[in-house]
Amino acid sequence: MDRYKYYCKYKGCNNAFRDVIVESDLDEKAQSEVKILCKLCNKRLHLQGLQDAKANLGTIYFGKFSSMSPVEKKKVLKDRSNEDFKKNYAEKKRWMDRASIGLKH
Repeated sequence: MDRYKYYCKYKGCNNAFRDVIVESDLDEKAQSEVKILCKLCNKRLHLQGLQDAKANLGTIYFGKFSSMSPVEKKKVLKDRSNEDFKKNYAEKKRWMDRASIGLKH
């Protein structure tokens, strides 16, 4: 079963330009011919395409993060920050520290 992303193009709708996920057994061509209506404004939703599996994991993780306690959020953000530092800045900092005391890298 595939998951398809739709969105409402009507600017006056509270659901405008937000993703709506629909599960279906149809292929993408047949799915584009199915008329699916927005629950808020009753106008036709427009098909964006298949939902990316990777994007789905991100959505689940974001939902998990938003439901965490403040202490858990702080820990997760600290871990992310440490990973980012190690990945992008640790080598540069080590080089600058050695250069500041006169050592060559």
